[in-house]
Amino acid sequence: MACYFVVIFVAISYFGIPHSTKPHTENTTTKNQPYAAKPLDDGFAGGDDKNRQNDIGGNSSLRPPNKVDPETIDFFDPVTGEAKIWYWRDSDGQYEFFDNPGFHPKAGDELKRVDASVIRLWRLKKAETDAREIQDHPRQEDEANAQGEQQKVQNQKEASAQRTQREAQAGAMCDQLAANPTDTRKSSEAIGVRYEELKGHAREALEVCGVAVEAYPNELRYRYQYARALEVNAPDKAIPIYRQLIRERYAAAYDNLANILLRRRDMRSAIAVLKGGVEAEDPDSMVTLAELIERGYLPVRNPEGAKYALLGRAARLGHAGAQLAIEQLKSERQNIQQRAFQQQQEQQMMLDVFGTILRSIPR
Repeated sequence: MACYFVVIFVAISYFGIPHSTKPHTENTTTKNQPYAAKPLDDGFAGGDDKNRQNDIGGNSSLRPPNKVDPETIDFFDPVTGEAKIWYWRDSDGQYEFFDNPGFHPKAGDELKRVDASVIRLWRLKKAETDAREIQDHPRQEDEANAQGEQQKVQNQKEASAQRTQREAQAGAMCDQLAANPTDTRKSSEAIGVRYEELKGHAREALEVCGVAVEAYPNELRYRYQYARALEVNAPDKAIPIYRQLIRERYAAAYDNLANILLRRRDMRSAIAVLKGGVEAEDPDSMVTLAELIERGYLPVRNPEGAKYALLGRAARLGHAGAQLAIEQLKSERQNIQQRAFQQQQEQQMMLDVFGTILRSIPR
């Protein structure tokens, strides 16, 4: 047994680990220095990148890169110092940052991992851009103000043009909807509507005539036509307008005011207003006064003659109703005269017959 151990010892001594030619020294690095990590072999190349990617976004190979705000994110891991962000730069030097590797979703370029130099360049570019914006701000503000003033002037011009057009249209519409057919001062382009027709669209006429009055306050016919539309539903409000128009010698207003007074049973005041209308050459006032004479509300010495005279004056002023009445009166007078002539002829014939008979009787 002792021989066996001797053989083993001799073998170890003979085949043992070769000794260095240098004197043996103790590995102080291993004993006294911190442990140094063994480098990864080629078979694990890229493994560190995979670990870092997993630390940043989990399984990044399954998630596309998302754009991040460089002002709010941390570019580097505070423990390892590894970059956590990827970037892309366009042809103008503008940067975009993403939270995962991959490709730019629009440009198709591969994203690159940031480093300190990229961050410095980005900050320099941002500082230049901010400085340029600060420098350009007063000019941009001046340009914006100038554009604002130009737009304001343009808006005012457009509003003025629209207002002018609306006012012109309002005047024409007022003439169309509320002009009195017998008003000698109505627009030459207006036919006019009778009072009964006006009742059907009084509100519309009141609106457009109100705009016309506001736009052309010195045009009396718009005020008259406004009062005429107002009279349909608010005669009390129309009265002061008619009175003012009468003071300004607007002839058509006489008959309108008189008719309101007649509806109030104020016959004396109505007749006084109508007489003023006759003097002002208002044909409506002449026709209304002739009607009152015919009904006996205004006693005169020769009712038929007064009536015929008033209607004749109104007819000569173009009043269609008066013209028709005059034609009827003429026809009636002709019929009366013809009947009288026939009666005279019949009487004469009877006398002739009686005379012949008497002469034939022997005396």
